[in-house]
Amino acid sequence: MNQTTPPAATPLLKLTGKQVFALCLIVVAIGSWVVLELLADADYPAGQQRFMSVLCIAGSAFTALVTGVLARSIGAALLGWALGLLLGVASHALVVQMQAQSAQELQTARRDAIEHLLRDAAAKREPAALGASMKNLPLSLPGVFCVLADLDRSEAAQAYAPAEPVSTDTLMHLGASMAAAGDRAATLAQRQLALRYLLSVLIDRNEPARLPQWLELWRRNQPGGRADAVELVDNVGWDSPENCPNNTGADELGDVFRAWGIDGLRSWRQAGFRFTARQQYQLLEYVVDAQSLDQLVAAGIDVNASPYPGAGPVAQNALLWHAEQLGQRLAAAEPDMAFAMDLDLIAAFVRHGADLRSRDEHGRDACALLKEGLTSAPERVPVHPQFAQAQALLCRAPANASIKPPAKTPGASPP
Repeated sequence: MNQTTPPAATPLLKLTGKQVFALCLIVVAIGSWVVLELLADADYPAGQQRFMSVLCIAGSAFTALVTGVLARSIGAALLGWALGLLLGVASHALVVQMQAQSAQELQTARRDAIEHLLRDAAAKREPAALGASMKNLPLSLPGVFCVLADLDRSEAAQAYAPAEPVSTDTLMHLGASMAAAGDRAATLAQRQLALRYLLSVLIDRNEPARLPQWLELWRRNQPGGRADAVELVDNVGWDSPENCPNNTGADELGDVFRAWGIDGLRSWRQAGFRFTARQQYQLLEYVVDAQSLDQLVAAGIDVNASPYPGAGPVAQNALLWHAEQLGQRLAAAEPDMAFAMDLDLIAAFVRHGADLRSRDEHGRDACALLKEGLTSAPERVPVHPQFAQAQALLCRAPANASIKPPAKTPGASPP
């Protein structure tokens, strides 16, 4: 009696050997590339990277083996895995090498371009022509000034930065050339950002005598060569180079005041520049004591200046911010000396005519913000015993109170 041979079991994966080989090859090649890219970008210790690499290799090998078993093509699966792993690693290494070579060539080109630019500046090349040549540099105009001002401390920037600090005269000549070339050198936003970096150099080197010259450069840089204020265009930070400061919302007047005090503000006014509402508000928001506020008012700062309309009958002034901060300090039960300084500052704001009718965008006045700041105090902390003094300063004016003109500081001379 003849016995029939039972049919062979159907593999769970209905793939041919070639299909299994191609599948493992493609998946492992792409997967190894992705893993290497992720490990390169991640800031893992070397030991952890080796562990994760071994884990991924072992995991992919096991997956390929299982695929081969299910398709009954183990040899094709393992061959595809091995070649895919080799292909992924080799191609990634090749691309990394090409990127490194490209980066090295870019650094060399930038170093040569900056050296050539500095030689032209030292030779006092005609400003407009020198400025126009900046358009073709292998580095953005703000990037050039950022590197020359030594604001970019990254390893890549140090490879093409000058070995010695660039003289202030040379930097000012470059700034003048940029302003003379105008749009032929860069966009207005890029030129403003470059001048911001130049101001940082003057402050870092403590050269207040250069401030009028810098302000004149700012004026000449503006369209038509006319400006009575230092105001940044809205997108000034979009072109900021990597590792360089983004000066959107920069506080130029505040930087000058913190570096050179009242003399810096006087130079600002004498150069024919006014204080914008935004600049005055930023100064007032970060003033730390009553004496500094007295100096600001003597220099022509308006304590009610603000770029924010608020929700009240007058603009949202800086007193609101200080009132909220005072309430929070009271809630934290900080030392009396620190509280006394804050209280003196609040009193100075009121003395100089800060409008108590001012409200923020939520309709809160200084009195409400003071009390709101206290709500952050833990229940176990009692209200500061001198809270009544602050409340008397900020909660005493009726809603329709008239505002007296700011008081003059005794003995203060106009800027």
